[in-house]
Amino acid sequence: TRLFKDVQAGSQSMPCRETVSQMYLAAVEALKSRGLLRYEASNFAREGHECGHNIGYWKGDQYLGIGPGSHSRLDVNGRREARIQTLEPGPWLHEVKSRGHGTRLVRALTTQQRLEEMLVMGLRTSRGISNEDWLVVSQGTSLKDTFEGSSQTQRLLDAGLILLDTSALRPTEEGLNVADSLSCALLPLLSKMESATAV
Repeated sequence: TRLFKDVQAGSQSMPCRETVSQMYLAAVEALKSRGLLRYEASNFAREGHECGHNIGYWKGDQYLGIGPGSHSRLDVNGRREARIQTLEPGPWLHEVKSRGHGTRLVRALTTQQRLEEMLVMGLRTSRGISNEDWLVVSQGTSLKDTFEGSSQTQRLLDAGLILLDTSALRPTEEGLNVADSLSCALLPLLSKMESATAV
């Protein structure tokens, strides 16, 4: 973006991390005071007016990206695929005309990759990750079986940043403020889960 280039060139400066954090929390409070609920770390809406399209991304539903640079997640022949379209509009259009599509990459996602996406995306939402959705992808391993009892999970529970029960793993209001750090703390547990199932 123009701002990014200006910051890199030194002609514009960005506020320090602490100031950015204070600005974000002030915006959350201002929006809440006007009846807008935070249903994702950076998305607000009046109750019942949340963007269903975006909720599908965060839940791990299928979606189809059309056009240059778009991404898709599709279930094809019993497997979830990640598809990426050619980024540049000119070459993308040439590929569509010559091959019938502009798909640059098709990659089957492993169970591990799907769970990682569910965790990272789901912890950005107030609803979190439902155990029902997790069970479908994890092939029967519940959220509690995956996360309960670890020191990382306990630290986040004790700090009041997440809630974990038989129905879901979700961030608290405070946890949404640091959603990305929640994922960073919990992602290593998925590697341990994969190692345990491989033995």
